[in-house]
Amino acid sequence: MTSGKKQHAAQVNLGDLVQRAFLKKGLCLPVTEEEVAAAEQELGKAPVRLPASLAEPPDFLSPPRPLKPRFPSYVREPTELEDEMARAAREGGEITPDLEEKMRRDRLDAESKSDDSDK
Repeated sequence: MTSGKKQHAAQVNLGDLVQRAFLKKGLCLPVTEEEVAAAEQELGKAPVRLPASLAEPPDFLSPPRPLKPRFPSYVREPTELEDEMARAAREGGEITPDLEEKMRRDRLDAESKSDDSDK
């Protein structure tokens, strides 16, 4: 056997040894039928006592409290001017170039205020 194969065999054996040690100490879950049977036999010898901190289930396991609806802070009632503009648009009213320019300025102003409040 070459030294590379010996080294590989040693690593495989070391991995098996570590796996068995972890199983014996209860640091990993049994996988095969034999490992499960051995674990069950070991558990049957001495019952496991939970620490006092785990004796009572924590609060997060209790039934959930009713949630209070929360609304985003950016949701607000429309202003009187916005109401009037929306009504004009719904009724098919004519929007003059002056009103359109004012609407554009108002929108830019509102967006810049929104951007400032996000910082």
